[in-house]
This record gives sequence, structure tokens and C-alpha cells, in this order.
Amino acid sequence: MYGWRRMAPWPHFWSGVPIVISGIGGTFSVVAANAWMNTPAGFTLDNAGKVVDVDPWGVIFNRATSGVWVTFVAIVGVYAAVITATVLVLRAMARRWRDEEIDESDVPYGPREPLRGPAAVTNAGS
Repeated sequence: MYGWRRMAPWPHFWSGVPIVISGIGGTFSVVAANAWMNTPAGFTLDNAGKVVDVDPWGVIFNRATSGVWVTFVAIVGVYAAVITATVLVLRAMARRWRDEEIDESDVPYGPREPLRGPAAVTNAGS
């Protein structure tokens, strides 16, 4: 953001890679902690109820971690899709409010022409 004119493009890009890696690692640690709270595993209690043996890998990768991680990734995907759609709709609405013509670039995905009701489907093969 502030270094576009001070660094070459590729070093600037690669300087962001550790940020992405640490973000994924931090997110995984939060998800693993949440999974452990739902299904505690990776430790042994003695007769007095004190922890005597801890397996860190068993704590991090307990049986709920994969399910919670998949759910988290799905939620993030839906969230990203909703935010993207919201930005595209607001952009199209702003152009319409300014009486500008809306072109194909406003809707990068999906049908390019509006559907004309059931006739568009029934006459598609003719």
C-alpha cells in the first residue's frame, strides 16, 4: 500500500507471503482450540483428576478439528461470495442512480442477458 513506488513489484508481492502463512496458521490455531473445547483430547488424568500426560499433537489434531476446519472454510467462502455480490450490486446501483448505462463488466459472472421468463427456456433449442 505505502511501498508501491519504493519497491519492485515482485519483492513487494513476496513480502506479503509470510503474512498470509501466519494468518492461516493463526486461524488454524483458533479453530483447533475451539475443536478441543468441544471434544477435549490428547491428555491423561490421574485418579486425583490432575493432568499427568499431554500429547500436543493429540490436543491440536483431535477428532473434531477436521470437521470444524471444513465448516470454517465453507463459512469463509460463503462470506466472501456475499461480500463480492454486495460490492457488485452497489456498484451497479450507483451507476443506475447516476443514469449511466450498465454494461457487461458490472456482472462478471452468470448470464449476460436477462432471462425472458419460461419462453427463454422452452425456445432455447429452436
